[in-house]
Amino acid sequence: MSAPTRAAAAFGAVDIATSLVMSLLWGLNIIAVKIALTGLGPLTTATARLLVVLLLCVAWLKPVRGSTGTLILLGLNYGFIFALVSLSLSLAENVGALAIASQLSVPIAVILGVLFLDERPTAMQVAGILLALAGVSLMLFDPRIADDLPGLALMSLNAALLAVASLLQRRLGGVAVPNTLAWSGLMGSAILVPLALGVEPDGPVRLAHMRPGVAFALAFSALGSTLVAPACMAWLLQRHHVSIIMPLSLASTLVTVAAAHILLGTPVTVLMILGGGISLVGFLFIMRPVANLAKVTKAVMP
Repeated sequence: MSAPTRAAAAFGAVDIATSLVMSLLWGLNIIAVKIALTGLGPLTTATARLLVVLLLCVAWLKPVRGSTGTLILLGLNYGFIFALVSLSLSLAENVGALAIASQLSVPIAVILGVLFLDERPTAMQVAGILLALAGVSLMLFDPRIADDLPGLALMSLNAALLAVASLLQRRLGGVAVPNTLAWSGLMGSAILVPLALGVEPDGPVRLAHMRPGVAFALAFSALGSTLVAPACMAWLLQRHHVSIIMPLSLASTLVTVAAAHILLGTPVTVLMILGGGISLVGFLFIMRPVANLAKVTKAVMP
């Protein structure tokens, strides 16, 4: 069955639930990584996450005829993605602002889908994306993040790589998700292990003596965000268009902003509330053409 046929499948209750789990795990992941890197260092944290994925998924690692090259490229891409996330968090204090910047992957992914996959987002989806990005842009005017520009720049670069990853993932229709994750763990680790040992040579010692809180944060990130959330994303991208799935991750921004305020004491300003509200409206616009909301509600709550 061709990819366009799969992408035309109805977006049902299971897809909705999967996207919510994905957004929750990724929203909390930035908090977890922020906590972990304070005890381990940014590159050691990124490397440890990928090594856990490789360890758990190595049994599924195998070449796939016609797709091995794409799997390798995707894995290398994720190595850089994880490194950039950790480095940006090490340079910035406003975690919510970084989560906002990460959503630049949405318009980039949609543009790539149009250019390379011949996808055509609906007018409602385009309007929703514009609204969501308007809300994101409004929050970036907050003066509290003026000192976090280097971190924001790295997170924006990470967003571009994440959009490329979504395009590569879309080409892997039919490839088992554990196999995809295993390749990501293998190739990402191949990049980050020597880099982390060169820049943070005390990383293995820190891992051996990390505090319980750091260990829990690392485990949450490695299992929940690095393993389960990408599996959700991979499953969704193999069933639906990039222009439908990528905007759903906007919800993770709201999760991060709220969690950062509760767990890290990051202030929630008027601009963040206003911008977040506009983004939520955009998110609902994006969801509207995916499925009739009444039918979705009935399916989820019979």
